[in-house]
Amino acid sequence: MAQNVLITPASTKVAFTDAGDVTTVLRTSSGRFEFKDSGESSFVDLYANDIVLDGNLTVGGTTTTVNTSSVLIEDPILQLAKGQTSGSPTVDIGFLGLRGSSNNAAFIWDESDDVFAAILTTSDGSGTTLTPASYAGFKAGNTILSSGAGTVPLIANQTATGAGWETLFEGKRDGAVDYRVSSNSDMVIVYNPNITSSAHMWFSVNGAYRLALMADGKVGIGTSAPDSNLHIWKATAGSVTASSDAQLVVENSAIAAINLLSGSSSHGQILFGDAADNDDGQFGYDQANREFYWKTAGNNTKRMLIDADGNVGIGTTAPTATLHVRDTSTSSGRWTAAFVADNANIAITAQAHDHVLIQSNDVPSLK
Repeated sequence: MAQNVLITPASTKVAFTDAGDVTTVLRTSSGRFEFKDSGESSFVDLYANDIVLDGNLTVGGTTTTVNTSSVLIEDPILQLAKGQTSGSPTVDIGFLGLRGSSNNAAFIWDESDDVFAAILTTSDGSGTTLTPASYAGFKAGNTILSSGAGTVPLIANQTATGAGWETLFEGKRDGAVDYRVSSNSDMVIVYNPNITSSAHMWFSVNGAYRLALMADGKVGIGTSAPDSNLHIWKATAGSVTASSDAQLVVENSAIAAINLLSGSSSHGQILFGDAADNDDGQFGYDQANREFYWKTAGNNTKRMLIDADGNVGIGTTAPTATLHVRDTSTSSGRWTAAFVADNANIAITAQAHDHVLIQSNDVPSLK
């Protein structure tokens, strides 16, 4: 049978003692209940499960109307501990928002991974841990990341669910997508798809363009306005534009050079090819013998050569004179060398049968 306990007057205290400590419960004349420690010098902590409020909530002297949208707590530090006050940490700590039929949203300290996590979960918060169904998006203003030496301050992981690349970072400025990585303005990476007349994406270091990718696919190194597929720029060559036939442009105000470096016993080569033969023509430099050579028609034979002494060999790889022309063919009447002036029809030739022929207007003058 229920019993009522009546305590009068209204300001009467109820005291609880334990080993000399006294905790009092006082109902004041204003109708408040106060819980204080020994000597009523300070308030004690109140631990409870559910607390139901039909009126307002006053914390730190500020009164807030308790409704479905706002609770103001002005204590500078809010302690969340769900019974975890000592020992090895085992519980997740944070905030959970119940969303009805949708996954509940939570921002927690995930004890299993030792990280803060924004998650969606089917858990209702009645347990000591929350199991993520998925990770939620996160919006913020300025974000400062700090880490110790040898650690990565920002890691972006994304599970690929479809074909192609996935977007990991996106920043917007004036409605345009603008990715930017900056370190004291020394290095900037920007991508803006709305820019079509200049660099579409660029890498800038110390205020200068280092790499620019254009909307039409052209790439500039050192320039934001490449003339061709790849334009390597050191300084302007003047008011000149690269040939439309060129896919590679190297530009400088002084010497413009392409340097091929190979092993001391190997070759540096430029190869010319087509659909039928990828090395139909070859121009190379033999590092071991220090000589240039030319090959044609997909043949591995050196058709012409300039040796280390400056001698030129045609048909021979061992020229013994400034110009050494040789034909190993045995065809009768074949000219092995000819110096011809078409306007006068003058020819000086060396023939296969060891004759020297000088002729004019097709009439031999000397054999």
